[in-house]
Amino acid sequence: MKKYRSIIIDKDTFEILDGTKGIYPLKDIVNCDILNEKAKKRGKQEPFLALMGVGPTGIFQDPYLFVGIRIRMKDNVMLAVYISEKKTQVGTDQYTRDRKEAKEIVKRLDFIKKTA
Repeated sequence: MKKYRSIIIDKDTFEILDGTKGIYPLKDIVNCDILNEKAKKRGKQEPFLALMGVGPTGIFQDPYLFVGIRIRMKDNVMLAVYISEKKTQVGTDQYTRDRKEAKEIVKRLDFIKKTA
């Protein structure tokens, strides 16, 4: 079992602690995407609908975001895992740490899913 702040990954399941809370089977994951969500949209709508690119238009208009992972399941349900605990900005140490953790989680989910 591997525990992160926002997700726990076990042998056959994963539990989302920050995002679409619940316990889900690893075998039902279709794919995972690391995304940036506009900070002002968190909690006001379904997670990761208001995406922010890393290009100049999104950053200069509203520079704050949350890093997260969107997980698509076999039944086409979209799950969300928030990696950022606090809003951040591209290029900051926090953003770099959050993206690194998101990549590690996606890699772990993909590895376990393939070996299950």
